[in-house]
Amino acid sequence: MRQSVIAFVLIAALPAVAANMERKRLTVEAANDDYTPTGIMVKKGDLILIGARGEISTGPFAGKTQPDGHQGYCGQSDDDGALMYKVGTSGALKAGSHKTVIPDHEGELKFKVRDTKYSDNSGAFLVGVTHIGRDIEPKPKATELTVEVANDEWTPANVTVDKGDLLVIAAGPSPTMPVALRTARDGAPGTPDGIRCLGMRAVNFDNDGALMMKIGTGDYLRASSVGFIYANASGPVKFRVRLDRHEGNKGAYNLAVFKFAANTLPSDMAQNDK
Repeated sequence: MRQSVIAFVLIAALPAVAANMERKRLTVEAANDDYTPTGIMVKKGDLILIGARGEISTGPFAGKTQPDGHQGYCGQSDDDGALMYKVGTSGALKAGSHKTVIPDHEGELKFKVRDTKYSDNSGAFLVGVTHIGRDIEPKPKATELTVEVANDEWTPANVTVDKGDLLVIAAGPSPTMPVALRTARDGAPGTPDGIRCLGMRAVNFDNDGALMMKIGTGDYLRASSVGFIYANASGPVKFRVRLDRHEGNKGAYNLAVFKFAANTLPSDMAQNDK
C-alpha cells in the first residue's frame, strides 16, 4: 500500500476473520484505586480499540467528569478523572472516551481512573474493548484513497457499510503531495489529527486540518490518524478535511480503510462504541 500510510503496524495487526476478535465489557469504578483487570492478554503489535462512556465525580471540589477527564493543560496525558489504561507492567496512559492502541508491551490490559484521592470519588465508567491479535491469518485487504485538503467536497471511499459494521481507519500525510494549510488557524499541524492546542489551551471546537468522515447523510466525525467506529448508520463512507476555507491549501492525506461486516462479528460486538 502507499508509503504515506507509514507502513502502519496496524495493517499487520488486522485479521480477516472477525470471529477471531475478542470483545470485553467492564465497569471501572471511580473509587477503586487499583486497576480493573480485563482478562485480555495482549502481545506487542496487537490492535486494541477502546470506547468508554459515563460520568464520575472525583470529589466535591473537582466535581463531575467524563472519561476524557477534567480539563488540563493542552497535550496532558493524565488529566485527573480520566480513564487510564496499561498493558502488563508498562506505565499508565490515557484512554479517554475513544482510543486506538498498538501496544509496545505484553501482558494483561487493565483500566483505572486517574486521581490522587479515591475515598471521595463516586460513579463509574462503562468500557468496551475490542482486541485483535496481529498474528491472525489471513490479513485483510485495505481500501485505499487520497483526500486532497483543498477539496471542499466529500471524497467517496468506495466502501458502503450497514449499521453495526466495524471500520478501522489509518491515515497520514501524502509524501508525494505535501500538506500546506494556508487558511487554517495558527497551530494546525497538517496531519489527520488536526489542531488540538492553541498554546497551552486545548481546542475542542475547531479541528482545523483534521480528517473527518461521514456515513451516508449522517453527522460527520473525526477520523484522525488511527481510529475506529462501529457504524450507527448505513450508507457510503466519505472523507473530507475540516477547514472553513479549502481554497488555497495544498497537499493530501492518504487513507487505508478496513471494514468488518456486522454479520461476521460476535453478537456483543455489533454496536457503536464511541
